[in-house]
Amino acid sequence: MLRYRNHVLSVFLAGLLWAAPALADDNMLEWFNKGMHDFNQKYITSSDDGANQFFTNTIPEGLRRGLANFFANLGEPVVAVSSLAQGDIGNARIATRRFLLNLVYGYGGVLDPASQAGIKPEPRDMGQAICSI
Repeated sequence: MLRYRNHVLSVFLAGLLWAAPALADDNMLEWFNKGMHDFNQKYITSSDDGANQFFTNTIPEGLRRGLANFFANLGEPVVAVSSLAQGDIGNARIATRRFLLNLVYGYGGVLDPASQAGIKPEPRDMGQAICSI
């Protein structure tokens, strides 16, 4: 009886795998998706390129790097909490140390003295913490 049930289950799963591509081809909103994709490609991308060129041409490189460092430093507490949630206490210490060094000695995170001191970032996010549960 068990052998028969396994055979039926195998045939059923094979049928689902065979039918999956056919089900995926049935997209009732394909016309909308294509229109939205075309809009995004033409208008959103071109406006983003213009903003990017304006930002690159008007803001000096040092200020751009400082802004990037500042926002990257704001992410270090998230890395620390995520590392703790994953049980990685070592990386939580590294992220906390980087955040505090950059905050105190890096003028609020604009400079990155932690990298110059050899403390390299090891990014983590909350998605990894959820997946590790």
